[in-house]
Amino acid sequence: MYWNDLNSRLKAEYGCKVYKLALSSGCSCPNRDGMLDTRGCIFCDGAGAFAEAGAIPDQLAAARLRVAAKAGTDAKYIAYFQSFTNTYGDADRLRASYQAAMAPKDVVILSIATRPDCLGEAVLDLLEELGRRLPVWVELGLQSASDETARLCNRAYPTALFADAARRLHGRGISVIAHVILGLPGESEDDMLESVNGILALSPQNVTLHALCLKKSARLSRQCGRRAGFCTRRALFSLRPPHCLSAARAQARLRERGYRPYYIYRQKNAVGGLENTGYTQPGRASYYNMVMMDDLQTVLGFGAGAISKYIRPGADPVRAANHKFPYEYIADCEKIENNLRILKDMTKADCVFPASEI
Repeated sequence: MYWNDLNSRLKAEYGCKVYKLALSSGCSCPNRDGMLDTRGCIFCDGAGAFAEAGAIPDQLAAARLRVAAKAGTDAKYIAYFQSFTNTYGDADRLRASYQAAMAPKDVVILSIATRPDCLGEAVLDLLEELGRRLPVWVELGLQSASDETARLCNRAYPTALFADAARRLHGRGISVIAHVILGLPGESEDDMLESVNGILALSPQNVTLHALCLKKSARLSRQCGRRAGFCTRRALFSLRPPHCLSAARAQARLRERGYRPYYIYRQKNAVGGLENTGYTQPGRASYYNMVMMDDLQTVLGFGAGAISKYIRPGADPVRAANHKFPYEYIADCEKIENNLRILKDMTKADCVFPASEI
């Protein structure tokens, strides 16, 4: 398997590890504030993402603190406006937020998550202008190419608008990252593959295949079994086809078009137990990703948020996690000492597979 992992590509380009700093632009979503609807998409829990809040310089400082233990002093960063719809607002106000996020010299990429119906000409002009200073990525969630599925999910924009937005972004030299959800209610295997085909026709920089995740506070989780057109919660979790078959066909189609996987992870409550997999254009094999995902390599973690993983041939991995936040890490000396004892004991043994066995 060939992995063109984003981590290695960014390291090669910028000469160091590049971390994402999750930020909030303070924007809402037109599908939640009443402009289009107040209920949002049925799979969205309305909580937003794990972003900071407040003035952008303060958000950057807080987000840096989250990764300080592992980032070190020479890291670079992606300013990632993640929560809700981050182009939904006045272009002048957005300009101030984006420019503040781009101001530090160690920020090398601006990444913005948004909806295709919130990309007016003034916003596109702004993104194109900023793209002359730093690379700009725009993340768009198609989720499904079926307008019927979109109606059922309350996406509140037509599929044609997504295609138009992607073309306009490409025309401005802005990279597009597209997202599809596999396993949405009522979709067949062919429906899911059609969504992938529709996205590939637009040649985005990256494509992420998400397994449908039933979040407890999302309407979809509450509606399962209560409304026509929805599977029961138990049925959604127990179904393997067509979701697994669709994932396999979608992955094959992406490979045919030259895309390669560069990250993979699994969420709790994912339909069919499927993973979320990101695909990008071809590069080189990533030994790091293979040994990490398959638990073949011992990793020693130091500082807040770090996790040490000790690999023992023929036995389950042993993990020792530090507290996530620096103030917790500093205050709990007993936990630090316990993890150091585990480290001392485990490093006496052979905790790494010989290269010949990998």
